[in-house]
Amino acid sequence: MAAAAALGGVGLWVWSLAEAPSRRMAAIQGGVGVGGASAIILSWAPAAASPFLGPWGGWLAGLGVYLLHAGVGALVGALVYSLRTTLPHPLRAAAGWGVVEWLPGAIPVIGMPFPGVGWALLDTPLAGGLAVFGAAGFGALVALGAGGVQEARSPVHRMAWIGLPLLVWSVAPLFLLPAAPGAGPGAGPGVEGVAGGRLRGAITWHRDRALLQDPEARERAVHDFLEAVLPVAPPGVPLLWPEAPLPGVVAESPAVLAYLQTVQRSGEDTGGAGALAGVHARVGGRDFNTLVRTGTREEAPLGVHRKRYLVAGVERTHLTGAGRPADPGRPGRGLAPGAGALPFQWGDLDVGALLCFEILHPVEVARLRRRGATLLVQATNDAMLSDGARRQHEAMVRLRALEFRIPVLRSALGGEGMAMGEDGVRLHPLETRIVAGREGEELGRVDVFGLPLASSPPPSGWVVPLSGPLAMALLILPLVAEWRRRETLGIRRA
Repeated sequence: MAAAAALGGVGLWVWSLAEAPSRRMAAIQGGVGVGGASAIILSWAPAAASPFLGPWGGWLAGLGVYLLHAGVGALVGALVYSLRTTLPHPLRAAAGWGVVEWLPGAIPVIGMPFPGVGWALLDTPLAGGLAVFGAAGFGALVALGAGGVQEARSPVHRMAWIGLPLLVWSVAPLFLLPAAPGAGPGAGPGVEGVAGGRLRGAITWHRDRALLQDPEARERAVHDFLEAVLPVAPPGVPLLWPEAPLPGVVAESPAVLAYLQTVQRSGEDTGGAGALAGVHARVGGRDFNTLVRTGTREEAPLGVHRKRYLVAGVERTHLTGAGRPADPGRPGRGLAPGAGALPFQWGDLDVGALLCFEILHPVEVARLRRRGATLLVQATNDAMLSDGARRQHEAMVRLRALEFRIPVLRSALGGEGMAMGEDGVRLHPLETRIVAGREGEELGRVDVFGLPLASSPPPSGWVVPLSGPLAMALLILPLVAEWRRRETLGIRRA
């Protein structure tokens, strides 16, 4: 049902642009269509922002996201209309949808990806094409077919426009390099030959959303979990911990130091691999949302990734600089963005890391895959999200595994820790240990997974970063050429 709704939405958008009587109406229809889709799919955005910004601030933050997407839709609608006599409608539709899915997430500082329709393939036989064209490529092919159907003059031509994109999408995965041994669907619990170096643990840490409003209760909850987790931590298995359990509290504070000490102790007997955990760390007077890797007892934690994409209005509340509300002269500027993600060594694994919201940005995963990452880890804090938003967040983990043919390990605070094979199939843990409180209540769990090997980097690692800019160029260059022609010939519109 969701897949049919998503695909129908692309078709409706393409049809409305084809029937627009003027550039202004095309912009209005594009803005309403894309903004409306954003409001439906990201209906949870105001609720997620409200614990940080208050009820009205949450609604304003959500409205800002929807207006961003609507603005891109309006821009694309106007561009598509302007090219109605230059490019065939199927080509305009495909390029336009490619820009709609790419541009919102590429805007610096406030980038919020538009939720495209690639996720509609997760439970279909067509999912293999994601590793060739990427999720945005699926939307572009659907728009291409919808535009062709709109222009077709006979039933035969309509069927051809429907079938051709599907045929291209279905056949392309046949040319992918074969998967590495142990990387296929059978790489699950008890698979033969899982080396100890590929055993990893993921922490699921339960947290009530109400704790977001009570810093003292949140700190007590962190203390209780740390006290209970070490006795059940599997010996010798490197653990992935969630994103910062105390947002806004930097690593120098006693509470975060206690957290880091527990993380370090959990990784001391792992043969030098250590553990991974998220904290807010201060470097050079600026605060970063950072993933750190611990070492031996004598070694300080090493920052291996700084979150690049920050949630506007929540993590970053000023366009320039970064500070904290307690800093004199630098009030309310939040966190500073890091640089692009790079792989790092975690034991004998080449790992790429993402923090929370970054899983929505496929370009980051493409960069990591091209540079040799064979495992993707996501440390996240989902405590502020509603159930529907958590499900979407978890679906993105599966989508990225399929799109870039890479196993994913996920640790979550207020959400679900898990592992995915590169085929998008959720791996069953080899062992699960429950973290129980003093009164026997379940505070979370530690799952141990035997991680499969990754295949060679797929074409999507190169296609995904280029698809959006190429789609934009396909719309802009003909307009520039037309403008130059008019200037040369002295043609002016009435």
